[in-house]
Amino acid sequence: MRHSFTYGNSFVAIEHACSEAKEHFHGLFLKKKKNEFIIANHKTTTALDSILDDIPKLTPVFITINNQHTLQKVAHQHFSSTKDAVNFCFPALEQDAFYITVAPVGASTLVTLCRKEIVSEIIAFYQSKNITLLSISLGNSNIYTLVPHLNTKSFYTSNFKIDIDSQHTKLTEIAPPQTSYLLNGLTLSNQYLLSLASLLTLYVKPEHRSNFAPLNAQLLKTFIHNRIYYYGLRTSIAFIFCLLLINSFLFITYQKKTNQLRQDLFLMQKDQSSRDLLKERLQDHKNLVTNLTENANSKVSYFLDEIGISVPKSVILNTLYYQLPLKKIKNDKKIEIDSNKIIISGTVNNSDDFTPWIRELSALSWIKSSRVIDYGTGKEKFISFSIELIL
Repeated sequence: MRHSFTYGNSFVAIEHACSEAKEHFHGLFLKKKKNEFIIANHKTTTALDSILDDIPKLTPVFITINNQHTLQKVAHQHFSSTKDAVNFCFPALEQDAFYITVAPVGASTLVTLCRKEIVSEIIAFYQSKNITLLSISLGNSNIYTLVPHLNTKSFYTSNFKIDIDSQHTKLTEIAPPQTSYLLNGLTLSNQYLLSLASLLTLYVKPEHRSNFAPLNAQLLKTFIHNRIYYYGLRTSIAFIFCLLLINSFLFITYQKKTNQLRQDLFLMQKDQSSRDLLKERLQDHKNLVTNLTENANSKVSYFLDEIGISVPKSVILNTLYYQLPLKKIKNDKKIEIDSNKIIISGTVNNSDDFTPWIRELSALSWIKSSRVIDYGTGKEKFISFSIELIL
């Protein structure tokens, strides 16, 4: 869990190789799932940028320099120090100008070196592309991490053939045929063996010695710092956002409760005046009803008498509407009525009596005009009608 938090679960290993005087780049993309590596992608190209474009941000990258800038030599013996091994393989070498790796391979020792300015240029190039390097390795020096998992003592890397036996190790620079190897269930081409070997140094205890351990330690420190800063910043922003969200929720809740209390207080303060106003409105309505009743009783009686006298036997009255509201009745609004209109509805079973009756109504002195607003709906013997009388 801690390892995944520090490095993540995605890794990229790139080998700078040289074959037939032409530089190639072998990129291996791995994902770690349930303590196993899965090949997510791999690419061999002469254009390094095509690999770099596929690398996600803050993915740890392992670099293996195994091109024309590296020198590799095998000594068929082991040495007690890096200096002794270099002096044996490369006499009179100015060691301070080179990064050096001394690695045991079987019963032999592999000495690999590269000029420091070359390594610095490569690191600077990756940093200019915002690629986070985790370690640098040279040549075939990390092959010891794979030897226990290979079922053969003779195998190819991207540009060398390596033969290992109990007596000595032979390293031959050639243009090897493309060959696949099975390593703990992972099928991998020889072009990517060194890339995988460099990545495994993160998990396998190192057997080699080098003079650039401080360089790799600084790369690791920078990588962890960048990762903590990136994810720490995002976590901090998310935490602050959550705090603001919680604060906003609490504020809104408090505001709602405060507003409710203010509203309750306001209603309590106005309660007495509201009751008084309600009583006043109720009294106004009572007075209105009383006035309407008193004013209309005599008229209504007179109108009903006159209309009742005029109704033929074939006409049956159903409804009579008088003093209809002019507008829809609303609270807090004055009720306006039309006291100059009567609407009569009923049925007639003899249409010959209907027209003379209308003429008789129109002839009454208190009726200004009459209008049939509905006629002819109903059964054949009983026809419904509605008449509007204007007073």
